[in-house]
Amino acid sequence: MAHFAFLESYFSNFIEGTEFEIEEAADIALNGKIVDKRPKDSHDILGVFRQIVTPAWRLQTLLTTETVVQQLIERHRDLMQARPEVSPGELKVQPNRAGNTRFVSPRLVRGTLVEGARRLAELEPGLPRALYAMFLISEVYPFNDGNGRLARLVMNAELSAAQQCRITVPTLYRETYLDNLKALTNDGLVDGYVKAMCDIQRWSAAFDYSDVARLIAAVKNTNALERSQVRFKLRFAGEAIDDTGLPTPPAA
Repeated sequence: MAHFAFLESYFSNFIEGTEFEIEEAADIALNGKIVDKRPKDSHDILGVFRQIVTPAWRLQTLLTTETVVQQLIERHRDLMQARPEVSPGELKVQPNRAGNTRFVSPRLVRGTLVEGARRLAELEPGLPRALYAMFLISEVYPFNDGNGRLARLVMNAELSAAQQCRITVPTLYRETYLDNLKALTNDGLVDGYVKAMCDIQRWSAAFDYSDVARLIAAVKNTNALERSQVRFKLRFAGEAIDDTGLPTPPAA
């Protein structure tokens, strides 16, 4: 679990702009090594890592009652505790946006989270709940910072609780992941989002996580650390994929 947690934390933070060499991130997560000139960035790695390796956080599925708001506040407070400037555990009071996407107004955050979480009860445990929960947090964007990391932790908690593989979104897949989220938000296009997340779940499950050095080498061999989807295609561990640019599960 620790090696998976390190990789998940590394990529989840990279998506949000907290960039380290993968070996540096391993040293931070697995050995508690704080980079002298980047203590807060180091704690970003540790915050996500801690919530994956701690069973109380790792298995904490999203509540379907009004207490969901307090649940998310507590998770966010723990996640972002090293960044007091972003008000850990405090719901946003100013509107926020990303590009052309406007998120839920601060005055509607509590109600939207409560009503959205109630619908979780209609979904099967595991992947259906996980993908819905992640989208709910991403859509509301309830805090000043850390929303993407929080959304992925909430998603993966649903998967862990159902004993399914957690989802790691590698750097090369970042734009595919974000583009499909935007398409769901702006145009209601569900299929691309579901397919993308199912594909990347299979990619995440294909590694041997027993040895961290071999894991890092295998991740590099999949092109996961690259950024250009024009120049590189994501591969499964030990296996190339087709020309679509999306991971394809190994043949049965």
